[in-house]
Amino acid sequence: MRIHSLLPWAMVAAVLGFSGTGTAQANREDTIQIGGGVYAVIDRIEMTGHPFGLAKQDGRPMPYTPAEMCLGAGPENTPADDPFRLADRESAGLLAAIVKMRLVGPPVMGPQKYSGSVEVALVNPCPQPIAVPVVWVDDLHDYLPKEGRFEAMQILLMFLAGGDGLDAELSGAYPLAGSPNNEKTYRILRQGEAVVLVLPIDFAAYTMSQREFEHLLERSLPSLRLIAWFGHSYWNGNGQISTHGNGWSIVCDHESVPVERMK
Repeated sequence: MRIHSLLPWAMVAAVLGFSGTGTAQANREDTIQIGGGVYAVIDRIEMTGHPFGLAKQDGRPMPYTPAEMCLGAGPENTPADDPFRLADRESAGLLAAIVKMRLVGPPVMGPQKYSGSVEVALVNPCPQPIAVPVVWVDDLHDYLPKEGRFEAMQILLMFLAGGDGLDAELSGAYPLAGSPNNEKTYRILRQGEAVVLVLPIDFAAYTMSQREFEHLLERSLPSLRLIAWFGHSYWNGNGQISTHGNGWSIVCDHESVPVERMK
């Protein structure tokens, strides 16, 4: 499948408002368990700026076919000189999972609004290293020269809650991008390594009562899940984008997601 058929940028722009990233280096002794495997967390990145929202689902999301893992893995831990060659359908796999969700609000006398964060882990269970993007898609041009055309990689994370399978009650999305022209925009994961992204979230109910909204959250959040796609694109210095090549689904682990509730 082609990546431009997988990234609904008009829909994404309507629900997202991030700007910028901040990075906190993780202790190399930190580990995380995903899908039965244990991974060393090489970095923990807190995304800053306006949060994305979980919105009432309008129509069904895009069809999703789970990917296969470790396609043509290649030699173990070969040098990651070319992130795009390594992030190829024929060379490596990638696993993603929601680690936990932190939910704050609403104020007792305030608006029907919740905030918090969702932690997502990108992990490499395969022998060959792989580069993963770690910048919000609209901010990638801030990291690139102002002239020229640059190769980029992209990941679209789509969050679903409630409903059955893809027929979700709530949905939201967050696209990532990275370029080998700037090492700050990606991380290279070797086998058994992970990077954790902390994404701020903010959503509110404008068309229902507080009681209805609370009921919707209680019913939906226990089934919070993730689907994701990986693909390639070109960028220029003005942030204009064009897609190319093939994209494919990322394998997503859907074990129970801890939801931490705070007032």
